Amino acid sequence: MADQLVIMDECDKCVDYVAMVSDGHSWRCVCCGLMEGTIYLGQREGVFLWHRYRLPCGHESHERCFRRWCYREERIGCPTCGPIQMTVENQFCIYCKNWGHPRKECPVLHLRFYTTSGKDKALSVSPH
Repeated sequence: MADQLVIMDECDKCVDYVAMVSDGHSWRCVCCGLMEGTIYLGQREGVFLWHRYRLPCGHESHERCFRRWCYREERIGCPTCGPIQMTVENQFCIYCKNWGHPRKECPVLHLRFYTTSGKDKALSVSPH
């Protein structure tokens, strides 16, 4: 998400506080109100047509709608539920798909491996 193109009328900080969801289920954008219908994918597994953000409150929004709403309102939040507290607990990690820590502090990125000599070494992988 951090590598997405940011248009000048969009918030770039709000993506740390939402989860990316992709599937063919119906849903309604909390920002614009548009209802996206169910899509039958048949035998084509792994093909997802609806890409959207899920907010900590459970509401969902088109990516651009949410980023533009946050930019216009000059805050990060849900149009229905109100502001999202900008705390670590409300941050979503795209690597481990869990709430509660920023991407750069993801425990999944701190791997352990064995060298050919058998010695245990820690490896930190940069998310960028």
